[in-house]
Amino acid sequence: MKIALVNVCAIDIGRFPIGLLCLHAWLTRQIPGIEVQIIDAGVEDPITKLLASNWDLVGISSMTPEYEAATRIAKAVKKKYPSLPIVVGGPHISKLPYSLRDCFDFGVIGEGEVTLVELILELQKPSQDFSIIDSLIWRNLGSLVANKPRALLDLKNFPQLDYTAISPSYFKKHAMPL
Repeated sequence: MKIALVNVCAIDIGRFPIGLLCLHAWLTRQIPGIEVQIIDAGVEDPITKLLASNWDLVGISSMTPEYEAATRIAKAVKKKYPSLPIVVGGPHISKLPYSLRDCFDFGVIGEGEVTLVELILELQKPSQDFSIIDSLIWRNLGSLVANKPRALLDLKNFPQLDYTAISPSYFKKHAMPL
């Protein structure tokens, strides 16, 4: 399985994609053989990168000021790959879950680590039941359904982050002079 996680925020404002690094670490620990790539809009064009490869799922992290950019990315990907599952997560959808747009198949409310693992595993089944996945918003017969919230994770259970998962350009741009 090949997963793309997109950081919509440009790195120029100095926000490190820690949430996507956490997701990357969690997914690679929980799902053997999964390939997870972080695409950072601050160092590369996410649309070009997403359209140039075959993904099994795309996840996009978005704060409210970035929701329009996240929507543009999702629409561009859906245009070429209409059946590709696209998930949006982050602060915007967590606080405003019923703002889930049609270009997104799912939204993750709150911490996404366990929810995303459960969603990936459910998508691989021939018969899927998204109602069993806590902290997920999805569509059932055209109506949005928000499942019950999930308890917070214990930080002691998080794996070590793999900083090689993000572009080396990020470090060059933010390096402090000696």
